[in-house]
Amino acid sequence: MTNFSSEFKTALRSPLPYILWAVLSIMLVLGGPFGTVEVPVAERTIYWSVVVAGSILIGKAVRLAIETWLEPAHPLLEKAVVAIVMAVALSPPIWVYSAAFFGADVVPSLRDFFIFVLTVTFGVQLIRWAIDEHLLRFGSLDGRAAATTDEEAAPAAAPAAAPRLLERIETDLRGSILRISARDHYLDVFTDKGRAELLLRFSDALAEIDGLDGAQVHRSHWVAWAAVVGSERDGARLFLRLADGDRVPVSRRFHDVVVRRGLV
Repeated sequence: MTNFSSEFKTALRSPLPYILWAVLSIMLVLGGPFGTVEVPVAERTIYWSVVVAGSILIGKAVRLAIETWLEPAHPLLEKAVVAIVMAVALSPPIWVYSAAFFGADVVPSLRDFFIFVLTVTFGVQLIRWAIDEHLLRFGSLDGRAAATTDEEAAPAAAPAAAPRLLERIETDLRGSILRISARDHYLDVFTDKGRAELLLRFSDALAEIDGLDGAQVHRSHWVAWAAVVGSERDGARLFLRLADGDRVPVSRRFHDVVVRRGLV
């Protein structure tokens, strides 16, 4: 539970949720969907701002919970599960809020409301999947192309010993990579110089640190063995303890990796 709370707080430190809240709220206030265009603009602003904020918070909690405890095997399956659970979690409170705000006589039945919310959550998760699988991949390929061009421009230079991933982060943060954690569409890359944030797929980051003495221990976490000082359990869940005091969860899928390392 502690790790879930920590990851939830970390996700809220990103500017992305707040940008998303502002953009969606403005769009919905101006568009006035589902008959809200007939509501005075001040009331419409309050209504959609609250609905969007609640949806983002609940959505993040649902997604993190599913990633942490269920660990779906395929990204698209994960998005489908998130969409369904989000619809179940969001529909009752938004329906009650809408009935209190506009009057129960003008709000659709809870069943119809659920179908509408489910449609929206599936659409949102499909967009997220497309971004994860395609748009971020193009950005990764652009980065690789740039690195290849630099290598070709200086064929006589000695091959760099540092992993390619370090070329993506600020110069003053380049150092020994201690761990990498995925967060929404971003990665947190922790080095012995500090933390860098990258817009990059986790799988592409792992490809760019190939050869480092470490391992993926969770669908969202990679650690360098040099940064690990031990392991501990929190209930049924296994965590690696790091030298900086942080903990990294170990999923069932990667449990054997940690066992072979002699950490359990």
